Amino acid sequence: MMYARIIMMIFFPIFAIAQAPQKINFQSILRNSLGEVVGNKSVSLKISILSDSINGSSVYSETHDKTTDASGLISLQIGNGTVISGIFANIDWGGASHFITLEADFSGGSNYVVLGTQELMSVPYAMYASKTDTSVLNLTNRLAMKLNVTDTASLSNRIDGKLTKTDTASLSNRIDLKLTKTDTASLSNRIDDKLTKTDTASLSNRIDLKLTKTDTASLSNRIDLKLTKTDTASLSNRIDLKLTKTDTASLSNRIDLKLTKTDTASLSNRIDLKLTKTDTASLSNRIDGKLTKTDTASLSNRIDGKLTKTDTASLSNRIDDKLSKPGSPVNGDILFYNNNNWSRLPKGQDGQFLIMSGGLPNWISIAPGSPTSVVATAGNTSASIAFVAPTNNGGSAITGYTVTSNPGNISVSGTTSPINVTGLTNGTAYTFTVVATNAVGNSVASSSSTAVTPAATVPGSPTGVVATAGNTSASVSFVAPTNNGGSAITGYTVTSNPGNFTGTGVTSPINITGLTNGTAYTFTVVATNAVGNSVASVASTAVRPALPCGTYTIADIDLNTYNMVLIGTQCWMGENLKTSRYSNGVSIPIVTDATEWDSLETGKRSWYNNDSTTYENPYGNLYNWYAVADNRGLCPNGWHVPTDAEWTTLTSYLGGESVAGGKMKSTGTTYWVSQSEGTDNSSGFSVLPGGYRDNDGSFNYIRSFAFCWSATEDGYSDAWFRSLNNSYGDVYRYSFGKSVGASVRCLRD
Repeated sequence: MMYARIIMMIFFPIFAIAQAPQKINFQSILRNSLGEVVGNKSVSLKISILSDSINGSSVYSETHDKTTDASGLISLQIGNGTVISGIFANIDWGGASHFITLEADFSGGSNYVVLGTQELMSVPYAMYASKTDTSVLNLTNRLAMKLNVTDTASLSNRIDGKLTKTDTASLSNRIDLKLTKTDTASLSNRIDDKLTKTDTASLSNRIDLKLTKTDTASLSNRIDLKLTKTDTASLSNRIDLKLTKTDTASLSNRIDLKLTKTDTASLSNRIDLKLTKTDTASLSNRIDGKLTKTDTASLSNRIDGKLTKTDTASLSNRIDDKLSKPGSPVNGDILFYNNNNWSRLPKGQDGQFLIMSGGLPNWISIAPGSPTSVVATAGNTSASIAFVAPTNNGGSAITGYTVTSNPGNISVSGTTSPINVTGLTNGTAYTFTVVATNAVGNSVASSSSTAVTPAATVPGSPTGVVATAGNTSASVSFVAPTNNGGSAITGYTVTSNPGNFTGTGVTSPINITGLTNGTAYTFTVVATNAVGNSVASVASTAVRPALPCGTYTIADIDLNTYNMVLIGTQCWMGENLKTSRYSNGVSIPIVTDATEWDSLETGKRSWYNNDSTTYENPYGNLYNWYAVADNRGLCPNGWHVPTDAEWTTLTSYLGGESVAGGKMKSTGTTYWVSQSEGTDNSSGFSVLPGGYRDNDGSFNYIRSFAFCWSATEDGYSDAWFRSLNNSYGDVYRYSFGKSVGASVRCLRD
């Protein structure tokens, strides 16, 4: 053929038997006459299974239309193509050797050229077993294989060869010689004599009952009559002729058919039942006893010598043990013949291939399949590559993946999808492939992704936003984003909430004006580059714009007014709090009873000695800590009870707790019983000694000690406060029980 002269196909089949029944995986590599791979080409294939020899008759054939891959490989399943002839499921795998012939038409038609033929050395155990006896191989076939695999003679002739190699007589004649060499009587008479004179049912009679109850002829004559009277052949030969002259099956199989076709018991058991149902001895023992007492090698012993001399099991069991399938097979195991013995190959792992190695089948792992569905998403000088792992890992776990760019061949490895590739050039289009790796090696590269072009993106968001309130304004500071999106940041925009007042600038801080004093505002910051705007930052903590501290007075909800004093950056109320209501208008109970004062964990207030006329002005109210912590707000809107940390900020600014007291106490003895040396109220804080109310309801230290709450707890039952006294210039940090009544100074938000 012209095509055959132009293209030479080199046939490299790999037989890979799948775990599922009734299919055989098949692979072959196609090359041209120069040895070059014929890759990515459509081809029509014809597969034929031949019986007996390389030139044997076809028992099955089918066609496939396939396309070789880049390496010239074609893969298909025999038994899954378009059937031309035969039935795949009916192939008798155990009855003969089988060969596979591969033919091809490289133009995609049906003018097939034979590429090669190779013997199929093994098939899946399930396919083999479907064409054999339920005991894998029936007794007689196994015995036949054990005795002489290539012998086509009947079972009796093969046993003849094993019993006496030099004896040319038939089985019945040799048994005759063993019974009585000089006895010319018929076989049945000789067996009768050997059975027992006193036996009430001689062997011939027992067989008589099974054959014809009314027949009085001797056993051999009756059998002769049933077979052929004029036949002078030996008993075994006559039975052979009588059963089926053209039957090539062994003697035992033909007797099986005559005895009970549906009987699944072994040959010896079926003959046992026909001889004497009540006889418990095995067939071999009963024959031994009848042959000769003085025989030094009884039939069973002679067979034992061929099988296992120490085996005490019955003949059929001993033969079974010798010929039984190796091990205990499970689904997917493969049975194969090796050195005159059947061997079992356990099933392989998912994805493994079955190959012939040294003439024997063996499972191997291969490189995994290729990843699929590769999708690239562009970033700034980078791309994120997502993919789907291959369904076939080649029989070995996948240990990693490698993504490679085109152009640039930038490779990045990882163990799962997605994998990020960096170092790309913005504005350049890239595609990407993915390779999977297992212990055997690397897969073929995946199909390329769609091209993507990395480019600059909007910047990240600014962080650390802090607002500082001013008079109808706020100063907003922030930290620039670490990621500029690959393009320089050109500016920032600050926006207020509420009001959406904005301010712009190129660096931190940015000032926002036009705000309303007393209104709480938060602020966000957006960064901008050539691509666009970032996501807005996290909002700042709320601040309230106000007039400069000390330039006006503040009123509580009862319209009590207070002076303010600026100390460092803190704006403090310059007097002790006197309010009778929370900032939402709810009254704070005034409690005069000492027992009631300590009984409830709710907000309460009182005047020193329950005397508002004498002590409310200028010392203010004494509040328990539960009123301080109430979320309805003890201080006016825009103000709060200072935390323990904020008290520390104050004393630190004034030089520390050891000297801050003299700078914070009001001067003179109008409100103090006496004054410590160095008291000058230089800070303007003007603290007054309002004393305190203990948790038992008693009042203590008016005009000697000032006690001011913080908003910070010290455990479950106590909270921190600051204390100043008339004797020393220190500020003391202690904790009180939360039921104690003390003064409150408010701090502007």
